[in-house]
Parts: sequence; C-alpha cells; structure tokens
Amino acid sequence: AIGIKRAEKTLGYAATSVSSEDICKARESSLMNSLQGKVAGVVVSGGGGTPGASTKVILRGYSSLSGSNNPLYIVDGTPIDNGTAIGNGTDFGNGANSINPDDVENVTILKGAAATALYGSRAANGVIMITTKSGKGAKEKGIKVEYTTNFTYTNFLRLPQFQNVFGQGWSGHFAYEENGSWGPKFDGKIRKWGAVYNNSQQIKPFVALESNVADFYETGVGRTNTLSLSGGDEKRNFYFSYANNYEDGVLPS
Repeated sequence: AIGIKRAEKTLGYAATSVSSEDICKARESSLMNSLQGKVAGVVVSGGGGTPGASTKVILRGYSSLSGSNNPLYIVDGTPIDNGTAIGNGTDFGNGANSINPDDVENVTILKGAAATALYGSRAANGVIMITTKSGKGAKEKGIKVEYTTNFTYTNFLRLPQFQNVFGQGWSGHFAYEENGSWGPKFDGKIRKWGAVYNNSQQIKPFVALESNVADFYETGVGRTNTLSLSGGDEKRNFYFSYANNYEDGVLPS
C-alpha cells in the first residue's frame, strides 16, 4: 500500500494468494469467476446468462444493508473502478472482468480491518490485489513467446418447476390473449390460441409443452486466444500480450 514489502509469515492479518496456475486451471474467461471456491470466505456470484456480465465478489459476508459491500481492487498498486456498466438494460460487465486471466501473475486477497486499514476507508470491505505478469526474472535468453487457446461450453444448471395441468386463462376460464396459467385443465382439444393478427389466429392442441423453456436456451460457446511476448535482463524487461475473446451465451441471439 505504501511501497513496503513484507514476508507473508510476518503479517498480522490474513493474506491469501492465488497463483496464475490456479487461476487459469479452469480456463475461465472471467478473472473473478476464476476465484470461485479457491479462497475461504470469498463468495463469487456471476450475472445472468449474458456473456461478459459483471461478477460480484463478497469477502467475509455482507457488512452493510444500504451501502456498498464491494472490496477495493488494486491492479499493480493502482486502485481501479470496478463499477458495473449497464446500458439499455444490458450488463456490459465490470472493470476487474476486463483483465485477461492469462496476464495475471497472482491475486492476493486481504481480509480484516488490520489489512484493509492500509488502503483507507475504500477498503473497508477488503482488498483484492491483482499483480500482472512482467518480463522480470526471465531466465530464457531472447524473447519468450507463449500462445494459449481454450474453448468453453455453458449450459443452465436448473430451471424452475412449472405446473403442466392447467392452461392459459384466469379463474378456470380460457382466454385467448392471456398468458396466465390459471385457465381450465388441458384436454388435448384443438383450440384457437393467441391474439388475432392480420385477420388470422393460431390453432393448436390444448396440451402442456413441458420442455418449452428448456428448449428456448442454447448451449453457450466461448473461445479465448492469447499471445504474449516477454523478455528482459537485470536492468530491463518487457511483457506484451494480445487476447481475443468471443462468447455466445445461452440466450438466443
């Protein structure tokens, strides 16, 4: 926090580190999602099925009912804004998720008042310190080239249970326009369905479509390609990387 380095065993507070190997083991496209299940007391929850949606991280539970419970994010010693970008009802993600996991050397999580006091009031809910890779200490002569690629497939875990006994309508009566499930029991008879459009109306059997919600979703596919160049000596070092990420979520289109 103030340019002082200390050995982990001399610290009087909890400081848990996650290495780059552990972060990239599951090949998540989101850095914050990579922390799920790796650190005690850290709860990671993702957004909806939107690719690149924001991720919420809570350290040691909620401490405020009205204020923010988000920890402070420090990248290479610099605080960043991890606010969620939302536009036209779409979650475009938050700042920490824009960091490529392949560029991260390690993540250190500070919990407790003694640790967070180093960074002031903004760190009241903990600190997530992200250290990115560099060419420093490279033993190989010349330029080190690394290329990684991975594919991910996403599907929903479970769906809410729906009743398949009663059809559309209200108070036990069938209604063309309504989508409420309080109509009469399904009887399999051919009925008109839906509102009149262009002087026509749909006709279909009055039966339950048990997998209509499950059939709506698709299998999400994601792929990430990262190319990095690094090198250096005792006096100079460099690290350059380029990453391309593409995700197609579980929602159609």
